[in-house]
Amino acid sequence: MSVLTSRLRTVTTVLGLGASVAAGVAMAPSAFAASSAPSASQVAQEKAYAQQIVGAKFPGQAGQVQSFDNVIQRESTWNPNAVNASSGAAGLGQLMKGPGTGASYQTQLNAALDYMVQRYHTPDAAWAHEVAQGWY
Repeated sequence: MSVLTSRLRTVTTVLGLGASVAAGVAMAPSAFAASSAPSASQVAQEKAYAQQIVGAKFPGQAGQVQSFDNVIQRESTWNPNAVNASSGAAGLGQLMKGPGTGASYQTQLNAALDYMVQRYHTPDAAWAHEVAQGWY
């Protein structure tokens, strides 16, 4: 293989990855190692709890609840056992440190909300970053 061909493949790979990130495409759920997918009733419980905690922190701001939901959906598809095999991020919020798999979904969701508020101030801002960069 020539150096030019090798460089062209590298550029194509990098550009392809960049296009995915720029488009806000998250890692597919199949890319996660998880012990089991959550049941529909478990996801409903998780979403109800998320609505409760986000609504309490941002009263009257339904958009914050939707943005939080969007981030968790994209990051873990509401699977508290999700683990990103390449980064080691774990749990509903795909956090690198703190509560990950094994912790209750309530603990994971509280940690994800705390992280969003500390880093971005609101779930809306975290979601905007997720869409723009492909991660939050």
